[in-house]
Amino acid sequence: HLHHREDESFCIMAGQLSVTVEGVTKVLNPGEYGFLPRGIVHSWQAVGEETVRFILVVTPGGMDKMFAEMNELVCDIE
Repeated sequence: HLHHREDESFCIMAGQLSVTVEGVTKVLNPGEYGFLPRGIVHSWQAVGEETVRFILVVTPGGMDKMFAEMNELVCDIE
């Protein structure tokens, strides 16, 4: 996917996160940092056996509403 308005930054705390940017994939490990500027095609997903934990910062703000809505949908399913 891509964002026209938001940049994504994240720091991996535990586990591994596979990040693909315009077709190039890299696996990030604990202590590593990623930055995805707006306007580029990208994706990310947890990989490996361990649960991935990371700090995600989306700028400018506003996507928090989307995450809250997604949480409500998931909680309603379970």
